[in-house]
This record gives sequence, C-alpha cells and structure tokens, in this order.
Amino acid sequence: MKLRRTILSAMLSGEIGPLTSDQLLALPKTEWQHLRDAITDNRRGQAKGVEAKCMACGAPVYISCSDVKGEKRPYYAHYNEANQSCPWYRGKNLSPHDARAIQYAGQQESEVHRMLCEKVDELVRLDARYMSSTVDQYLPPKDNSHGRYPDVYFELEGLGQFVIEIQKSNTFQTEISDRIGHYQRENIPIIWVLFGLEAGKDVNQSFSDVIQRHRGNAFVLDQAAIKKSISRQSLHLSCYLLDKNGELEPPVQVSLDQLTVPQNMVPFYQDRIAEPMCAEFRNRRIGLYKAIRSWDIEDQYVVIVDIEIAFSELPVQASLDLAFVKCIATIYSIILDGLQRPEILVTRCHNIKAMINSLCQGHEYARYSALLIEVLKHSHLNYLLQEKVGEHLSRNAKALVLEDSSQWAVASYLFPELLNPLKRKLLSDLGALPVWAVPR
Repeated sequence: MKLRRTILSAMLSGEIGPLTSDQLLALPKTEWQHLRDAITDNRRGQAKGVEAKCMACGAPVYISCSDVKGEKRPYYAHYNEANQSCPWYRGKNLSPHDARAIQYAGQQESEVHRMLCEKVDELVRLDARYMSSTVDQYLPPKDNSHGRYPDVYFELEGLGQFVIEIQKSNTFQTEISDRIGHYQRENIPIIWVLFGLEAGKDVNQSFSDVIQRHRGNAFVLDQAAIKKSISRQSLHLSCYLLDKNGELEPPVQVSLDQLTVPQNMVPFYQDRIAEPMCAEFRNRRIGLYKAIRSWDIEDQYVVIVDIEIAFSELPVQASLDLAFVKCIATIYSIILDGLQRPEILVTRCHNIKAMINSLCQGHEYARYSALLIEVLKHSHLNYLLQEKVGEHLSRNAKALVLEDSSQWAVASYLFPELLNPLKRKLLSDLGALPVWAVPR
C-alpha cells in the first residue's frame, strides 16, 4: 500500500535544500521526526528551526504523518494559509480552537491529569532538598515577554529548577515546540511525563514527538516509580528507552540526579538518538581506515588490494581511482587532526596544510577539490580555506567531481558528519557533532 503524498517536494532552508516526498519517506524515523520538530520550531519562531516551502506554490509546509499498516509514515502538508489553487493542496486543517474542543471534550484539564500533577508535587516534597513547588500556577518570566502555567514547577537545593508537564491526551506539535522554546530561554529543564504509555503498545504521534525531544526517553509516573520515590524520598520516574528497532524497552526507575540536561533543557537518562548514530558512523569507517593505514608510503602510486576490498564492502559504490583514494585518506587525516591524533596517511609531508597543497599539484587529485572544500568548510580546519590551501583548491574550479557523483556519495556515506546536511543538522541541534566537524 502506497502512502498518498501531499506534495512532490519541498525546499528546506539552510544547506538541506530540496527534499522530495520519496526522500522524506526514505529517511529513518529519528531523522524525519527531528526534521518535523525543526520545521515546527521555525514556525514558532525558534532560531534553530528549518523553513520548508512547497515547491509547487511556495507556501509553507510541515511534516504530518499517517498510519500505514501500523507504521508511522511522514508526508508534507500545507498550513491553512496556503494557496488553495496549488495542485498539492488537500484542504484546510482544523482550527486550534476546534481541535482543542475535540481533544479535551470541552475540558482543559481532566481529574486524572490533576491527580497526577498533585502526586508529582507530593513526591517532590519528600526530598530533603525541597525548596518550593507549585501546581498549575503562573510562573513569571525572566527572559520571555510572558510567563506560563506549568503543570508542576519545583526547585531543589543544589539541583535547581524543574518543570513537569503531564501529557495525557494528544498534545499539538506547536505546543510542544512553544513550551520547550520558552523554558530553554528561561534556562529551566522541562520533563514531559506521559500517561497511558506501555511497552509493546503502539505509540501515538504526540507521544513520539515528546519521546524524540527527550532523545528516545519516555518518562512515566506509574506504581513502580511512586514506590521507588517513596522509598528513596525523592522523585523517581519510570523511563522507557527506545531500542535500535524503535521499540520501547521495559522501564527502569530513574531519579532527577541521573538525568543529563542538555543545552535545549530537555533532559534524558540515556541518549538513544545521537549517540547510536555517531557510533554507527564511526563503525562504518573502521575497515577502510585500517586498510588505508596499512598503505605504505612507498606503495602509494597504486591502490593496494586491501583498500580495494574495503571499498567493495561498502553499501555505496563508485569507480576507484588513485586520486579518489588519496582524497578519502586526506579526510581521515583531517579527522585524526581534530581528535588530536595527527597522522598523515598520504605523502611524506609533516602536516595537513602541506599534504593538501602537495596533492593539489596533481591534475587527477584536483578533480576532487570541490569535495575537499566542502569537507574543510564543515570541519575544525575551515580556516585553511582562507589560506594558501583554499587558494589552491579554488583554482581547480573546472572539471570537478560534483555532489551528484558516485564518488561524492561514497564520501558522504563515510563522513556524514561533514557531508550530509540532514545528519549534520540533527547532530548540531543536539550538540552532538564531533569536535572535528565543528567549524572554528
């Protein structure tokens, strides 16, 4: 069964550029989910957001999702102000007022929601570090034009302020974005506590949105968490973690002290999004690195068998030439320099600048200048583009291997932190780019 696509493609801001519906559908869930968050953040005025526009009419679009055989599948959808003559327009969405009326059945707070808020407050007060707390009371702003009414707000001596939001019914993506952006500016960690979540059960999209923001962590106040909180005299929550297949593992009970609070102020117990992604990227490079490292300087006039085998084992393939192998070796050397483990893998030069300058003299190697410029632009050595290295690379502006080539695809697979805009965006937003992929 094919999912009906709302638009053929969208133009995304920054370095991402056009992204077709097919490309969107092909993204891993953590990536399209993050892109969905970033587009909504942009809509809500967040600085790090991503703007998306329909390439048929130019109107703003967002990423919605639909259930296809029990699996969430993403698709583009227009906001209400779209030009209705657009061939991919599919009608107006519910107004926020009407949607909330359906969501809450005319009530802004249920009895269950209120009891959960009061239980959290009760458990927080057990802590010897307890200083203050409120339930559904106005919290004046420090760095915003207006305050908010957090479900539960509290402060613990030595640990600081926290906001707990109880998520019982479907919460709109815009509300999630607004609240997270607000408390990030206020420098207050916000924890979403989900009600009705169970391992092995289908997770609705609003819960998925919250779990994504918490780096693959789902926090619940259940009987096990309450029992642990009482015995330890401090608030504990049951934490479900996403496994590598996107399923929720059985929960563990965690305290606030065990959580990591990142820059966006959305805490997590274990990072199940950025850390596994970075580990997978490192692993895909190991075999080829070992083969190139065994390449003796005296043999670098020919591609040795070990290197050919290592390239052949990659899921992305391209025709090999000596210059391309040396280009890939150069990128490995750039990474090693950023890790403060300098190792010149090609040429007899003693440093990165001299190595690239030396290789640039070769006509065949010059074909990969655009690729190396892109690598350096996104690396810790970006300043080299303002020096002689940049001049030498820029001279070779013709007859270059470009982004749609198979060689570029291989390099992007090996070094996505430098060459894949979507993956760079996700890791950058999560503060998880490796040091060698952060320009100075």
